[in-house]
Amino acid sequence: MYKKVLSIILIMILIGGTYYGVISLLFKEGASVSSFPIPRFATEQTGANGQHYATQLASETDGPGLLYAARLKHDGWKKVNQEGAEILYQKGETFVSLTTFDEEVYVKPVRLLEFERLED
Repeated sequence: MYKKVLSIILIMILIGGTYYGVISLLFKEGASVSSFPIPRFATEQTGANGQHYATQLASETDGPGLLYAARLKHDGWKKVNQEGAEILYQKGETFVSLTTFDEEVYVKPVRLLEFERLED
């Protein structure tokens, strides 16, 4: 009985460690957009409206995807508002807009005044 319980606990630790290890490897913190997690292996392009990344971890219909959403939640980003393909996240006093299209992600910081206009 003791061996069975111990093996179940070890398997759960192994699965949990692998899960967070994969999430950590697939994403990095963006330096230019409020330390918002971005896909590590994405092709980055800077534009006037923030950062643009070409990645397969997001789609227009499904949004950021399961792994991306798990990393956002793990890092403390909370979904505040969603309008179409644009999702607004908040962490503390920082707001970030994440817009997903098929194999593309747009990330840009949002000021508090812009967010208040979105709520009205």
